[in-house]
Amino acid sequence: VHGHNNVRGATIFPHNIGLGATRNAELVEQVGAATAAELMATGIYWNYAPVLAPVQDIRWGRTYESFGENTELVTDLGLAFMNGLQGDPLMVLATPKHYLGDGGTTWGTSSFGPNNMDRGDTQVDEATLRELYLPPYIEAVNSGALTLMVSFSSWNGVPMHAHEYLITDVLKGELGFTGFVVSDWQGIDLVNADYYQAVVASINAGVDMNMVPQDYRRFITTLTQAVEAGDVSQERIDDAVRRILRAKFAVGLFDRVTGD
Repeated sequence: VHGHNNVRGATIFPHNIGLGATRNAELVEQVGAATAAELMATGIYWNYAPVLAPVQDIRWGRTYESFGENTELVTDLGLAFMNGLQGDPLMVLATPKHYLGDGGTTWGTSSFGPNNMDRGDTQVDEATLRELYLPPYIEAVNSGALTLMVSFSSWNGVPMHAHEYLITDVLKGELGFTGFVVSDWQGIDLVNADYYQAVVASINAGVDMNMVPQDYRRFITTLTQAVEAGDVSQERIDDAVRRILRAKFAVGLFDRVTGD
């Protein structure tokens, strides 16, 4: 999120909160482009950035991932970073995140304890949600984002990973997002203590790809069982696969031949 920072010798840039202090969209776009160039040099064409959270409480703990508290600033710089990453023609898939409201969680609502707000609950009405947190995503979708990451947080008690209204109705329907939605790190697991129910709820809500850090076989087996049982429709699977393949084709993954 601030350069190809897992690779020795890569260029490391200031975190987003530092870039936000510059208020310089042209500079931020150049940072995105430089990051994309170093990603491609190692054969990587997908990046989990930028963060589009207008942070409303610096105690969040991930404030450094945000460009700031002002929605307009976050929109301008987030879009600049995304455009720098993706380029023209498209080079690297950007991933605007974390949809939606992750910078506005309420103090004391996190499962980590009473003195925490990470992965907490964003307790605002829909008008506020749309005014403060949705504009960066509107612009990202309009500017060609092909993948978005959903948030660990909840909105008024409903986990975002299971929020069909915000993912399917608003993002894919109202905003016309044609790309795919990826979960956060093991984010689907947090929806329900019953793993089967968690998978069913998240996939039906509109999550198209599950980021599984450990046991991917368990996920594949569980989702297959859900389809066979009729709890997740084949049409929902086809829609997810179609969205993922569309993004892969757009970034040229099927045009790159390796080996002999």
